[in-house]
Amino acid sequence: KSNAPHAATFGRMLELGDTIIEIVAPDGQPHAAAPTITRSSRGSARFRRSTLITVGAIATIAVIALVVGISALTRNSDPAAPVANVASTTATHDPSWVMRTQSHGVLQVFACQNTSEAKCTDTFQGGTGSVLDLGDGLVLTNFHVIADEKSEQPLNDLWVAVSVADEEYVPAKVVGFSACEDLAILRIVEDADSLNLAQVTLGNESSLAVGDQVVVLGYPGTVATAPSGDQQLQLTAGNISALGVVVKNYRNLLQLSAPINPGNSGGPVFDLKGRQIGVATLGESDTQGIFYAISIDQVNEVLPDLKDGKEQTGLGSCPS
Repeated sequence: KSNAPHAATFGRMLELGDTIIEIVAPDGQPHAAAPTITRSSRGSARFRRSTLITVGAIATIAVIALVVGISALTRNSDPAAPVANVASTTATHDPSWVMRTQSHGVLQVFACQNTSEAKCTDTFQGGTGSVLDLGDGLVLTNFHVIADEKSEQPLNDLWVAVSVADEEYVPAKVVGFSACEDLAILRIVEDADSLNLAQVTLGNESSLAVGDQVVVLGYPGTVATAPSGDQQLQLTAGNISALGVVVKNYRNLLQLSAPINPGNSGGPVFDLKGRQIGVATLGESDTQGIFYAISIDQVNEVLPDLKDGKEQTGLGSCPS
């Protein structure tokens, strides 16, 4: 900071304000030229570096988002991607949401007789079923859907429509049945994991109250249209009118205002959280607006025996 002169030697770097000067000998090799840097140029350099970093970060984020989006689109468009039913644990939804989220757990059931074809061509009767266990290929339905009323025995040839849109039908075998509870468990013979199915989520009766809205999914008119594949999955909605109703040989029924028509039998009744809370069973032919479903608690009570191969007939011995 002294005003006294200083000797400048060759090769020495001098800083004058914002300017840097190198002393070079006239006949010597100069050092690498140092750029003249001012405050403004230093600021510009920092700005350029900051800008490059920001642009690079934005580009990286954009590339990641593009890759994730393409992956999601690929998964959604892949026909082989597994389908999963979605049941809500807290929120309630509308009937259309139940239809969208639970449709892959509902299928047609055909009972055939005297057929040796590769698929059901002589339909005797039929109804609807729900997928209880996808890994084991287990389907829940009504006993009267797959049984001969006269002999009270299941018919020998059973077929399940896995995907009506694709007209895909696979055979099924009876695992267990109970005439008293009007329930039966079937097993899809083919690998159910490879089919366009998803299993339902079972609820419980303790969560239900009179007035709750319910949704019935099924294939009314199954017998009339099978096995053409023309019948589409249909929805009816209504409310729970009463709990714990006894009708004929049936115990612990849910009385509903949601219509249950021939072909709906054996199909699932859902609450608005997407949980199966009943099995559609019958309607009163002489009374309008009264329909019944077997309570899911009744199903859960006998389900272990049915899975173990229980075979119970004799409606006369059923409790009344």
